[in-house]
Amino acid sequence: MPPPSFTSFPDLEPPKPSQRPERKHANSKHASHSRKSKDKELRRRRSPSPKPIPKPPPEEHLPYYSDRKGDKLNVQYGKPDKVPRYSILLRGRKILGLPVACTVIKRHENAIEVATDGFQARGSELTDTKARKLLALAPVKRIIAKPQTTSEEMDSDDEFISVPASRPHVLAHPTQGDTNEPDDSSSSEQDSDLDGPIRTAHEESLISLESQLSQHPDSVPTWLAFLDQSLSSIPPDSPNATKARAEITYLDAGEEIWHESRTRSEWEDALKKVGDADMWIAWVNWRLRGAKDGLDVMLDSVKRALNNVQDETGKLRLFWRAAVIIKDAGYTERATALFQSQGEVLFNCPENLSDAPFSRVLDDLESFWDSELPRFGEKEAKGWKAWDGNLDSVPTASTSSLLPSQTSSSSDPYTIWAANETSLDARSLFPMRSSEESDEDPYSTILFSDIRELLVDTGGSREAKNIFRRMFLSFFGLHTPGFLESLSELNWDDSWAHSRFRTAEGITAIVPPQLSHAVLNDSIAGVSVGREHVYSRSFNSPLVQCSLNLLRPIESSLDGRGEGAASFWSSRDVEGLDHDMIRRLFEEFAMEEDQEWNLMRLAFESLINVKSALKLSKTLLASNQSSLVHWAAHALLERRRGKFDEARKIYKTLLIVNPSGDAQLWWDWAELEFLCGKFDEAKKVILSSVGVEGTSGIHLLRARGLLENNIVKHHGADWRSNCAWINLRALLELCSGSDLETVLSVIDQFTPASGKLAQESLAVSGVQMLYRYIVMLKNPVRPSVLQNRVREAVRRYPCNSILLGILLESEKSIGVLEKWRRPDTGSEEKSLVQHIQDIWVAVGWKKGRWLAEVEKLRTLIRNALRSERLKSCTVLWRLALEIEIRAGDFKQAKKLLYRALGECPLCKDLYLLAFDALRREFDSHELTQFGERMSEQVRLRVGFEEVPLLDGDEDIQMGKGEGDDDAEDDEIFQRAKETRRLMPY
Repeated sequence: MPPPSFTSFPDLEPPKPSQRPERKHANSKHASHSRKSKDKELRRRRSPSPKPIPKPPPEEHLPYYSDRKGDKLNVQYGKPDKVPRYSILLRGRKILGLPVACTVIKRHENAIEVATDGFQARGSELTDTKARKLLALAPVKRIIAKPQTTSEEMDSDDEFISVPASRPHVLAHPTQGDTNEPDDSSSSEQDSDLDGPIRTAHEESLISLESQLSQHPDSVPTWLAFLDQSLSSIPPDSPNATKARAEITYLDAGEEIWHESRTRSEWEDALKKVGDADMWIAWVNWRLRGAKDGLDVMLDSVKRALNNVQDETGKLRLFWRAAVIIKDAGYTERATALFQSQGEVLFNCPENLSDAPFSRVLDDLESFWDSELPRFGEKEAKGWKAWDGNLDSVPTASTSSLLPSQTSSSSDPYTIWAANETSLDARSLFPMRSSEESDEDPYSTILFSDIRELLVDTGGSREAKNIFRRMFLSFFGLHTPGFLESLSELNWDDSWAHSRFRTAEGITAIVPPQLSHAVLNDSIAGVSVGREHVYSRSFNSPLVQCSLNLLRPIESSLDGRGEGAASFWSSRDVEGLDHDMIRRLFEEFAMEEDQEWNLMRLAFESLINVKSALKLSKTLLASNQSSLVHWAAHALLERRRGKFDEARKIYKTLLIVNPSGDAQLWWDWAELEFLCGKFDEAKKVILSSVGVEGTSGIHLLRARGLLENNIVKHHGADWRSNCAWINLRALLELCSGSDLETVLSVIDQFTPASGKLAQESLAVSGVQMLYRYIVMLKNPVRPSVLQNRVREAVRRYPCNSILLGILLESEKSIGVLEKWRRPDTGSEEKSLVQHIQDIWVAVGWKKGRWLAEVEKLRTLIRNALRSERLKSCTVLWRLALEIEIRAGDFKQAKKLLYRALGECPLCKDLYLLAFDALRREFDSHELTQFGERMSEQVRLRVGFEEVPLLDGDEDIQMGKGEGDDDAEDDEIFQRAKETRRLMPY
């Protein structure tokens, strides 16, 4: 068969000429001219005839001319249709009348630009908006390198770069003998590569690093480079918390392998990029981990951070951090003096210094400080603003504390010395005066120059005052629920700010002092029968935690009486505190129209004595008779001491006279009747809240509609009133006999889509309503109804201790089978409060089972200390050591102590454990080294050189002793020998 050729194709007919005849150029021109003439004549006929304009007089002989048209742009150089203001020369480069050196460089629509000769126009800089937009655009073209070829394969055409012509070339059809035809596979791959998405340089770098990590997954530098490249993609306008979190994560990861100089350089670069308070506090914590030169060098870093933070909240947080560092190092009086002086600046500053520079304010405060008058928080303190400047006949304030002293029953001099140091640190809160100064302890008297550079200027705003007074209470151990989390979005201050857990009372609240191992099963007729598990109170959590302002200070979320179950504060929270000092702080920190602070004051007083709290409430009501908040607090105090009828009288007096009263008062009254089991009375109260008389079906329908109208009306205005109306609507369904699913659907229906505080409040309200109805009022309901609801709430709000307590109560039966687990909260890192709650559940909640859970406890603490932000947490290290000591593993505790001192080198309490609880593991030589190290890092009230040294024999008797180790080894050897003898083979 002959090969095909072009002759084999059929002949095609030539194309027919166009049917449309071409017009001549002359005819088209004539037609266009005639059409324009007709259109012009038609427009002339349709338009009205213009009025005749009078001719102006001849102007040939006038020295001026009139311009009747008007020039709107007569100030600017112009347009062709305006009166010309200049004449151009040399093709528009020069202007007649201007100097010869002036040249036109640019023309605009209504103006021109003139410059002298030699002027060079500058191009757009990188700061120009257009240039930044161009740089921000994604690439649209790529330069793909051609694969390298040998000299034999290189053509002559490859020796130059061909520039495409302005006209597109038509590619000729390849002939039969063409040998330069590209390979189909390579061309398809190239086309697919070019047609795919164009990657940026950042994406190419990430792909390259991912490929390296897939080949070498254990390469730490590659992981750090991948993290650094990922952080570079964070946009500049992202929130500071996001940028700070990313930078701190990168720096903590690199700190493990970088040299110290490299780490310091990376921190400096990060502070330049993200200079907010979170970043500076993280930098101070990093400096604290490597502190080797004592407290003064560490405080220089804090001063640098204070000078670079601008916002008032950030300054106060750094101020608080400095006070905690000083107190941990043993300088308790200096830390207290720091808070005292800042309190004088914020609350007692004289009016004539309100607008003065901060340096002048400090100069005047120094004079008051040197007068040694009673200062902020001390007895008989009148304040800086009441001082007249007279230094004659100044009384000296008493600085003795009411806290009991601690004594040691041991005969070991090291243990006695450590107990004395701990007791003096706890009792010496306020600085001493010069007349009481002791030569043995010069640090007990604080000069103003010691604290001047750490004071901050906050402007004296009300918000700054509110933050500072809560910090003051937290510093002395009275924690406000949710306050710490409200200071920063990053919320990393919990690793150092919980002063309550640094005391002996705080540690005892987590780990009970008596950890006896109970018998878990009995043998009855040869059968092992497990004993019933014994639990402590589920709401006896070591710390009440929820969002700020979620709980009112006096109320209780469960029993409604304000004490015991899930209250704002409990009697445990005030143990070990100086009650008189806290009372003085509440009084001195009070401001005008300060209802929330007054409620906190009443809550603290009621924990000490309810009758004195009622007297204080009456005093506050005398000056705030129209305040419904104070009346509601007084009714809650009556409920706390069991006087329910007195509380009802208050509610009736306030609400019957004024039916449109506060929604919170209506809810308190309905809640009281509901907790007493009087469902009909609670229903009547709810109906009265919307002005409905009667309890029939029609009245219930009308009340539901009115309640829903109130919910919609208060939506977005006051979240607390809105939640009260929603609770009243749900309680109406419950008291009317509706099922629990309907009750919960009401709460879910009206839960707002935004507003974390309102959402958490309603989540707690739904769970506590179920708990009260099922557990407290003992109504038969399936346990899964409460369990499912509370587990979902705990998953959404894992730090809420109220929800955790209800979860423990609802799952005690499941705890028998040892299947209790905290609900999974996702990949979010746990806070310190969550870790403490987990430890307390394993140790304090289950009585007598802590030895079985000791490995679980070690795992919990080990996981917590692996966190980058909690690895230097003094509270966690103290808990880890305490658990090992109470478990009897002193060798492991000694190893942990060295690790803890490496992370917290300025914590005096950790050093003292070697002389007290771990004395048996340290000999005299090791304790001497500890004492020398302590004298360099922290403050010693009694010099270590004054402790009488022991010789070898006495050290063996006081400490662990060599014979004890030999006896233990012999006992282990004998047990192993007996085990081998009893083996059958």
